[in-house]
Amino acid sequence: MALRRGFFATRADLVTGLLAFEADARVSYVQAGRFDSKTPLRAASALELQIGLAPTGDMARENRYLVLTAGADPRPRSVPQRSGETAFAMDQSLNPDSVVCCFGGIHTDGVLISGEISTLGESDASRAMFQSLSRILVTGFERVGSYWVGSEARRKLDAGWRLTCSVSSPVDYDLPQSPAN
Repeated sequence: MALRRGFFATRADLVTGLLAFEADARVSYVQAGRFDSKTPLRAASALELQIGLAPTGDMARENRYLVLTAGADPRPRSVPQRSGETAFAMDQSLNPDSVVCCFGGIHTDGVLISGEISTLGESDASRAMFQSLSRILVTGFERVGSYWVGSEARRKLDAGWRLTCSVSSPVDYDLPQSPAN
């Protein structure tokens, strides 16, 4: 069964939780997606990545990262192309002990794109990492609807910012303003 935790956060909202998670678990972050090379972009800390910014304005198109234990070798999956060449997919299919994280963040002034932590992995390691990361990352966040909202993201919501999955979605699908819990 897939696990997912959606959130709205700025970089400032994410830093404390990510530092706490990384102090608790030695991990690395590997960019997920389809690439021409087998060599993945890898970072020892999420703070080395462009977190808190959402340049595409669409959570489905923002960068995603596999979170792996630090010593794990990321395994790309070969994807034959019609041209005869081979592309390489970095995903959970050959990395079942991983978790996938999309950090979301500010798209433009007035628009904050959602992020999420998820896993399709059925392994105990994947589920344990998901539980740890999703619990630690949103510590201090507030629950609004089905999302967790960081304190700075909450201030932006209260100031009239759109908190949305996609800038092209109708405003009716945005996270609604609601009183603090």
